[in-house]
Amino acid sequence: MNKHILHLPKALSELQCKVIIKTFNSKKIQKKLGPNNEFCKKNNLYYYEYITLSTKSPIFANELSEGLTRYSKLHKFLTSAGFPKWKPYEKCNLQKYQPSHYYAGEHCEHSNSQQTSKRVLAWMFYLNDINSGGGGTYFPQQELTIKANQGDLYIWPAGWTHSHIGIPAKSEEKYIITGWCVFI
Repeated sequence: MNKHILHLPKALSELQCKVIIKTFNSKKIQKKLGPNNEFCKKNNLYYYEYITLSTKSPIFANELSEGLTRYSKLHKFLTSAGFPKWKPYEKCNLQKYQPSHYYAGEHCEHSNSQQTSKRVLAWMFYLNDINSGGGGTYFPQQELTIKANQGDLYIWPAGWTHSHIGIPAKSEEKYIITGWCVFI
């Protein structure tokens, strides 16, 4: 594994993942199409359905906090006096991808918009296993493919050095929770 991509296997339990997926699939909850950027809106191009969650949600907040603490201990500069203070962004996305759908463009989580320019780290929980092939994430600059395993948490730098591409799951739905840490 790349030293700047932290992998915490089974950070969420099977039960936690099933509860989160059940919440998403509730008919009472209004879903949006994503990503919600100008290019996708203009071209009517969407890769997933999503709902917005609070990063303080009791179903995963402790596990996220523990993961970020571990990441900070591995990379002490992130909490040094010379580095600006940061925290998890208060909102994150719970996303559902249909079979063969994926975020097709190579991208990073940091850009020139007001919102994304403050991102320091990105993180993602996989909520289900993908057994039919695909479904993971590819980091081309690291030549690294990560597999979609239920409950696994990944944390990585938000910048261009960690651009990534989704990998389509051939015949299964894929569920993730993804979010960011931002400068305060």
